[in-house]
Amino acid sequence: PEPLVKLLVSRKDLAVIPIIDDLWSRDTTTWEELYSDMGPSIEDAVLARYEKGTVTLRMSASRLLGKNGTAKSLPVLEGSREGSSPEVRVLIDRAIASIRSRQ
Repeated sequence: PEPLVKLLVSRKDLAVIPIIDDLWSRDTTTWEELYSDMGPSIEDAVLARYEKGTVTLRMSASRLLGKNGTAKSLPVLEGSREGSSPEVRVLIDRAIASIRSRQ
């Protein structure tokens, strides 16, 4: 249930990551903000779904990595830039710029 997930996220309980990752992969709109609240600890899970994700999932993942990603995300983002739609490319570019500004 969403209230339980919110409670675990508010406590930054890392055990919630696989649960919210699964929920987010099925409904990015509903779960993106809560997933983002988990901070940099979500990076590996988001990267694991990035390449094989739908356009909607990759757009959400780009926003999540822009907020929480590290240099580890840059090769994946840069590699997916070519061949992406203009809308996705904008989000990828923003994510790359955001990550680089934090380094």
